[in-house]
Amino acid sequence: MKLLFRRCMAALIDYAVIAVYATLLFGVASLLFAVFHWERNGSPFTGQLIGFLTLTLPVITYSCLSEQSRWAGTIGKKLAGIAVRADAQSSGMRILLRNLLKYLPWEMAHS
Repeated sequence: MKLLFRRCMAALIDYAVIAVYATLLFGVASLLFAVFHWERNGSPFTGQLIGFLTLTLPVITYSCLSEQSRWAGTIGKKLAGIAVRADAQSSGMRILLRNLLKYLPWEMAHS
């Protein structure tokens, strides 16, 4: 039960980090639209692609790189005292697959 609580706390912290990044991204995008007077009537595909490239892909990359680093975890995992452990040969692919599966429902909800 204690491990479940720590995992939930780690996830909440990680989602708070993601929310801060998303808020900053929204602010920068709003500023760019205001300064350059860009039209906001692009296609849904273009909007989805921009969202994926600026939000989802950086979040997945952050998760994978931080879990493969010497930290062995994201900021949330580090603060919760959780470390990612994997064998040296398959750690990169397993970490990538786990993060893709973790964020797949999130990306599907966007589309």
